[in-house]
Amino acid sequence: MITISNAVERKNSDGETFVALILTGQVEMVKSKQGKFYATVRKASVPSTLDIELAKGMIGQKMNGMIIKKPCDPYMYTTQSGEEIELEWTYEYTDQAANFSEEVFS
Repeated sequence: MITISNAVERKNSDGETFVALILTGQVEMVKSKQGKFYATVRKASVPSTLDIELAKGMIGQKMNGMIIKKPCDPYMYTTQSGEEIELEWTYEYTDQAANFSEEVFS
């Protein structure tokens, strides 16, 4: 299950405004390079055809699906501490889990 955690306005390459939903996955524990665990969540942005008021009204709604880690071309990312790192993956929404349970119970 994922949760709609925010709705934001963005611009496409033509300068047109659209609304994106920010989706948040479940809490997961990750081990740092120093061997200590910390809690984190995966987030993904999904474009929509909704207006901003309707999209913001959906915040908190739960949906089927999951956020997966997907390989991509390398890019630079600035962490919250200001450190720049190169990443070769991104997070993406998939309804894979929803489709799997539909197939099992059909």
